[in-house]
Amino acid sequence: TLSSSSAASDVYKRQQLALLTQSATPPNELTALLEPGEIRSWQDQANAMPLHPDLAGYMVNLCAQLRTLMEEPSLISMRALLHLRQAAKAQSWLDGATAVHPEHIQSVFTAVMRHRLLGLDPTEGDTLLRECLNATRVP
Repeated sequence: TLSSSSAASDVYKRQQLALLTQSATPPNELTALLEPGEIRSWQDQANAMPLHPDLAGYMVNLCAQLRTLMEEPSLISMRALLHLRQAAKAQSWLDGATAVHPEHIQSVFTAVMRHRLLGLDPTEGDTLLRECLNATRVP
């Protein structure tokens, strides 16, 4: 009924309010797992991962293919391409590689691009991203 639905909604709202107003652990009681300098060093190491121009072209082609499949030329911005590059470099560094390889790009492509397909059903978006990877020639 409408009244029980409204009552359930009120209970849910009270639960949300209680969650949001609970005090968090004071910062002085937290223990850092990593020092800022160590994090910065890791970021610098990932940023320094070499990316061959052919693989940069591969990323450009992946994004162009996605625009074509979506029939939306403005869907994938330059910022998306920059994030794809950064994610691929980070993945290659985490894998202990000496440079970015196609599999690094492929492994992060769907994660980087998925949120740009918000208007699609998630399974449809994943299918589209797989089609894009399959349709784009790997250098």
